[in-house]
Amino acid sequence: MPSDATFLYWLIVGCEAAFWLVLALALAARYLLSQTSLSRALLFSLPVIDLLLLAFTAVDLKTGTPATFAHGLATAYVAFTVAFGSVVVRWADDRFAHRFAAGPAPVKPPAYGWPAVRYEFGLWFRCILASVITIVLLIALIAFIGDETVTAPLHSWFLIAAGWTVAWFIFGPAWSLVFFRRGKSAAMTGEEATAFAADWAAAWNARDVERVLSLFSEDITFVSPTALAVVGTATVRGKTALRAYWTRAMGSIDSLRFTVERVVWDAPARELAIIYVSDINGTLKRVSENLKFGDEGLVVSAEVFHGAAAS
Repeated sequence: MPSDATFLYWLIVGCEAAFWLVLALALAARYLLSQTSLSRALLFSLPVIDLLLLAFTAVDLKTGTPATFAHGLATAYVAFTVAFGSVVVRWADDRFAHRFAAGPAPVKPPAYGWPAVRYEFGLWFRCILASVITIVLLIALIAFIGDETVTAPLHSWFLIAAGWTVAWFIFGPAWSLVFFRRGKSAAMTGEEATAFAADWAAAWNARDVERVLSLFSEDITFVSPTALAVVGTATVRGKTALRAYWTRAMGSIDSLRFTVERVVWDAPARELAIIYVSDINGTLKRVSENLKFGDEGLVVSAEVFHGAAAS
């Protein structure tokens, strides 16, 4: 292996280590030191690592160094960092907030039913984005160098990019469709029911309506006295109408936090009651949300009961 290529491999490893170091420092600044501005500055500096790697790769080739597998790998590394960087930052932020700032438990990726399939397609679309960025960077590098004798080995990366896109589809979306796993709500244990409630509350505390909706079926029937006040009917039918109701309700909420107190799981009936304290705009209230699951592990009906003000 040429020494230049060896150095570039180590540089790629160093960039990955630098990414995680800067990310850890940014999260520590936010959650441990309460230095929001510093944290934001560190997060915004993450792309600089990729730019430096890309610049070194281009300069190395421009000086006449023959292209190697390492030069193509550098462009692919930058592409995947761009495509998946936000996912990694969000993943780390959720866990850092949970560990050091009493944040909600991180939401696990869906493992059953159509939510799992949609999740896999979402990752694959990011893989396609990474492939497109890789190809664009390769074309730009080849044009910048302008010497086919130097850049000829980079052409193989066009096929490599296409290859990993196909492989990701086979072992991602296609795999989840061929080996479709229906929900296991009927066999869900008490521990799993507690985890579901924690995931549900975490999604609400993140004010992520789409994450909450991913737990519900398309033909959901949702009953709540709050819906009557917001959309004029206590019974909301269908995910589209439920999305509109929750989105409209969120418009009048400045602060929201759900704290789960306990759960009651009836496995034969596939019914889960989540008893929690709702803190909306500083008003605390004890609430019970009763969820009934269908065959695919998604909630097919839900009813909300509001209790007395909580202290």
